[in-house]
Amino acid sequence: MKKIVNSVFLFLMLVITGVKISSAQGFDNIRQLKLEIVLREMNLNKDTEKKFLPLYTRYSDETLAIKKKLKTLEESTDNSNPQRKIQEREQYKQQILDIEKRYKDQFLRIISPSELDKMYKGEEKFKQKLLELRSR
Repeated sequence: MKKIVNSVFLFLMLVITGVKISSAQGFDNIRQLKLEIVLREMNLNKDTEKKFLPLYTRYSDETLAIKKKLKTLEESTDNSNPQRKIQEREQYKQQILDIEKRYKDQFLRIISPSELDKMYKGEEKFKQKLLELRSR
């Protein structure tokens, strides 16, 4: 946990000072920040955390892959077929929802509904933190 806190601190200092970091290192630091915020919100015991982390990592990877596709679609300047773009957006959002539903059952085998709710709240806190960092 100390390593995560140190990495997050380093990342925040680099962001604040405007120092560029490689995209891979930046992604790792952002991922660690997300994980730290979610785990802090959930406050799991070590045994449960050990079972939760691999599943949460797979869940995050799957949703991130779809979110990247959605972002690419949103940033596309091709407006030749807006109807297709709308349908693709809906499909990506549905894929994310399907992933969340599928993983919900798997999460609930490891954590309680209350802890799952805290996980979602932690993810929202992470999004807010990223927005704050971007606005600086």
